[in-house]
Amino acid sequence: MEKDAFAEECIVTLRTAFPVGANIKTVPNDDLIFDIDWLLHTDPDRPKKHSRLTRFIIPSEVIEDYDFSQVKRKLELFIQDKLHYLNHEHEHPWNVQPPTEKWIFQLGGIYKT
Repeated sequence: MEKDAFAEECIVTLRTAFPVGANIKTVPNDDLIFDIDWLLHTDPDRPKKHSRLTRFIIPSEVIEDYDFSQVKRKLELFIQDKLHYLNHEHEHPWNVQPPTEKWIFQLGGIYKT
């Protein structure tokens, strides 16, 4: 499948999984990389406070070897599982980048964090 088409399908899947209004940015690379964050709305002193950044990576091999329809359900389950355990809150000051959460999606039921 063409990488751009695969990316568009991924963005639709990510938008349904992450909070409404999440920022999803594509990072240029051979792999498909998305940086995702969102406004937390949990700190009255910092109304513009963003979540930790989640860097979501789909290796180029997955894109080259599979059609999106073949991996969609595994991708949805992977995201659902990772979001369940994600600690998106942080106590970093506004001018300091909070730690990045890195997710690497791989097929075969094995994935890295």
